[in-house]
Amino acid sequence: MTIYGRSDIDSISIGDADHTHERKKGDGNITITCAFCEPRLINDPMWSSNPREIPLTPDEVHDIEDAQNNISRFEAMRIAEDARAAADMLRGDTPKARGSAR
Repeated sequence: MTIYGRSDIDSISIGDADHTHERKKGDGNITITCAFCEPRLINDPMWSSNPREIPLTPDEVHDIEDAQNNISRFEAMRIAEDARAAADMLRGDTPKARGSAR
């Protein structure tokens, strides 16, 4: 079995020096295929046996939350702009192109 560590883990040593693992240069996440280390890390919240379920770092969680908030804010702005355009059309005003100054 192979286990995968969070992206902020560059190396890990378990027990003696014979069980030191480092992320290879250019690899996104550290991966370990070691019969001694795997059982000791499998229940650690910074490791996963599934490459699709590698835990996120606190910075990655924060970046995702920021992106979701920005998407929500931009969606709300778009809805408000569409509502203003619909109200303008109902009043008979000439619709303006999206993003144009009012």
